[in-house]
Amino acid sequence: MFGQSKGQGVPVTSNAALENSQNESAADSLDFTLLVPILKVMEPDDPCANVVTLARDDFPIARPFAADLIIMYAIDLPTHFRFVNHRDLRRSAISEEELHALALRNLPARLPEIELHGSPPRYMVTAGGNFEATLLLLESLWDQLEEQMPGDILAVVPARDLLFVSASGWDGAVTFLNEMVSRDLPEKRYALSTCVFARRDGRWVPHSLAA
Repeated sequence: MFGQSKGQGVPVTSNAALENSQNESAADSLDFTLLVPILKVMEPDDPCANVVTLARDDFPIARPFAADLIIMYAIDLPTHFRFVNHRDLRRSAISEEELHALALRNLPARLPEIELHGSPPRYMVTAGGNFEATLLLLESLWDQLEEQMPGDILAVVPARDLLFVSASGWDGAVTFLNEMVSRDLPEKRYALSTCVFARRDGRWVPHSLAA
């Protein structure tokens, strides 16, 4: 099991943290009413990195989202996210599809207030600092915004806490999004993707990579 603290720049993935988290998961049942989806980046293999070998049961559940992003699942605890692994799934006797559906159902109730900042063609969306990127999974938000924006909605999530939005029908949309991806913003934590995503037919697909 992996944990990731809230509001800090270092994921909790050390050997000690892994051991502590595994002990917690063995002792306590998970409260799936707190289950949420979390967007993460698919990390490339680094031959120089120190690798911790885990059994399959200890790997977090993940599924592809779009481009280099994946969806993982976590229990939203007060101080950190406790990621769900294959052992948890087996003990809970639910499938990965059921886990995914439950996380999406829970998401609206777990979110802080969502705010839209800016004006066409430049918007920033905020949601408390932990869920901005994960807002890409909130269908109701995009269904509402689609009615107000010309063309396809475009979005970038350069970090977990950053979400910038524009639309293909606005001049300068892609330029703005590329700038937001390439800037070293001071509030940037947990870097994610440099891809510009487009929402088409109810799904997010890669539009382009930041120049």
